[in-house]
Amino acid sequence: MLVAPARCGKQRSRSGLCNSRANPSIRRLLFDALSGAGYHVELASDGMEALTKAVEWISRFQLLITDHRMPRLDGLSLVRHLREVDFPGRILVRAGTLGNHTAELYRHLHIDGVIHKPIQIADLLGTVNALAALPLR
Repeated sequence: MLVAPARCGKQRSRSGLCNSRANPSIRRLLFDALSGAGYHVELASDGMEALTKAVEWISRFQLLITDHRMPRLDGLSLVRHLREVDFPGRILVRAGTLGNHTAELYRHLHIDGVIHKPIQIADLLGTVNALAALPLR
């Protein structure tokens, strides 16, 4: 899961949180891409750690990118928990494929999009930058 930051006052902060079920080389690639675009990225090892950090720092994050499948807490459960605590940020889900039923569940949770694997870095950065420019919910 990747989280881009929330605004701090009138100035936009570019710190964030990164967690992914992906193997370490993919996780590093995503970390480097976001860092290179000016985002400060933190790492979380699984969905539960990501939830803990996102809730603890709820006003800090503007955008969360999560894998659908993760250890300890999957993406769907993570999004449900974040909506229950009124997470104000945008949410993207990374997935290889999603069945119709699962995609519908995500739509009902008002996610902002799905990024299909394999991820194209240029597409990811374009989406992250566009969503990070939107106001919080």
